[in-house]
Amino acid sequence: MTLHVCGILVQGYKPTTYRLNLASPLVYRLVHLTACSMFKSIEEFTLIPQIISAIIQVKNYALLAPQKYILS
Repeated sequence: MTLHVCGILVQGYKPTTYRLNLASPLVYRLVHLTACSMFKSIEEFTLIPQIISAIIQVKNYALLAPQKYILS
């Protein structure tokens, strides 16, 4: 069973999501999930679905690990 640590790194107007897991003993694997742009003005408001889907992806990975431990 693999534990996952999820994170969102925001640099300026660019959030990036990551997942870190333990691939094998003493070997950590950092997986880049997605990168998107934040909106800077009302004209770029159409970026909201992309931002929300990135956050939901991190949420789903974060909720996946506890469910595996509860079911086993």
